[in-house]
Amino acid sequence: MRHRWPIAFLSLILIFNPLLAQDDWSKNYAWTIFGEFAFFHRSNIRNKCLVEDRCKDNSQQKTRLSDGTLVCCSDPSVCCPPDFCILTTEDMTKGLGCEPGFRVGANFLFNRNTCDPYYGALKASFLYFDQWEATETRCGDGCFSFPYIDSACFIDFFDADIVTSTYKSKFYDVELNYWGYVTPPRMDYFSYAGIIGFRYLYMREKFDIDFTKRLLFNQCSCSEFNARTENDMFAFQLGCDLQWNPMCTLSWNFTTKLGGIANSAWQKHEISDCDNCISICENECDKWQCGFLVDLEAAMTWLIHPRIFLRASYKFLYLNGVALAPEQVSLLQKPSCIKANGEPMLQGGLVGFGFNF
Repeated sequence: MRHRWPIAFLSLILIFNPLLAQDDWSKNYAWTIFGEFAFFHRSNIRNKCLVEDRCKDNSQQKTRLSDGTLVCCSDPSVCCPPDFCILTTEDMTKGLGCEPGFRVGANFLFNRNTCDPYYGALKASFLYFDQWEATETRCGDGCFSFPYIDSACFIDFFDADIVTSTYKSKFYDVELNYWGYVTPPRMDYFSYAGIIGFRYLYMREKFDIDFTKRLLFNQCSCSEFNARTENDMFAFQLGCDLQWNPMCTLSWNFTTKLGGIANSAWQKHEISDCDNCISICENECDKWQCGFLVDLEAAMTWLIHPRIFLRASYKFLYLNGVALAPEQVSLLQKPSCIKANGEPMLQGGLVGFGFNF
């Protein structure tokens, strides 16, 4: 019997909701504030080998010939490229998984009480994720090596027994946009708006990889490579929004934004050897990097009361011209200021509610 109460409650909302929402809240209320819970996945990185296993058996490795035939590398007549890699930057990014966060914002609608059919709105929002984190460990028998340095110059980074790698990424995004409506929002069956605005995006990352070598008498020697990056991204963006209003209490928004980015990118990396007693290399650098962003979002808004609404959406964000911490390993082979051509992608769902007043 108790399981019927939620069904009865939702039925009453569906019956009386159109009566409660007869007022056009898009005209009667100038201000809107909202808060949403977010759950996003962080992905996409240039795939680079981080750890090689020189004892790896490649006899079962397969390759595809020019005629499409798949053959085993153990065949003496077949030449296969060596594949010693057991840990890559892509493995680390896959381990980041999904991270909870939040988004809060406010909207101000004006020209709502005039005879002018043109509507405008200012919309501000703040999206925050504390930290994606991934840790990968590989254990072996003295065969692990770091492929970006010379074996003649390092001790712990070759013939290591244990490798532990950690990757952390933090992100937040602040937006301020002006929406110019061609048709009034939530009044016509379809509503269209053009968007122009600014946003500030911040991404900070940390990457560590530790090589541990077993010594005599149960002693160990552990040395590490670590990289830090920070990105202060300033963007100018244009976009559009198509709103579909199938019911007086329900609306769907499909929003697209494209923008140019000016990124103040910074990196610092260092590598030590002999149980971290000797600092081999330490480098710090910053530069401005140009890039762009693509922001896509599909949202559903359900008005459960003239002053209260529920909202759920799916968002995809692509960034170009970003300094990612794991990609800085390339600087050990090709010294330069900074690698700032990363292309991270963030996507996930948001759900929350808001108030009109």
